[in-house]
Amino acid sequence: IVAVMGAMGAVGRAEVRTRQVAVMTALAQQKYEELVATSTSLTTTQSGDFRDQNNGNYTWTATIDQTGVTNLVAVTVTVSSAADTSSSAPIGKVCGLLYQPPTTSTTLSNGGNR
Repeated sequence: IVAVMGAMGAVGRAEVRTRQVAVMTALAQQKYEELVATSTSLTTTQSGDFRDQNNGNYTWTATIDQTGVTNLVAVTVTVSSAADTSSSAPIGKVCGLLYQPPTTSTTLSNGGNR
C-alpha cells in the first residue's frame, strides 16, 4: 500500500508539472506572436511578466540571436514561474525565425535624406 501511494503521489506531481509546462508554453507562444506582430526591429533581449493579463505567476524572456543569414534573426521566448526560480523548475519555450527587412533611406535631389 505504501509503494502504491508513493507511486500515485509521483504520478500526481508529474501531472502538475505537465500542466505547468503546457500553460507556460502557451504563454510563450502568445508572447512570441505578440513580439513578432508588434516589433519592427527586435535586436536586444527583452523580459517582463504577464501582469497585463492579470497573471503575475509567470515571467518571460525573449532572446534574439543572429542566424548568419542577412536580416534573419532567431527569436526564443522562455516562460518560467515567478515563484520557482530553481534550475530544475519547468519552463515553456517557443523558438522561431523572424525576417527583419533592411532599413533604407532615400537620397533627395538636394542631398538630404528622407
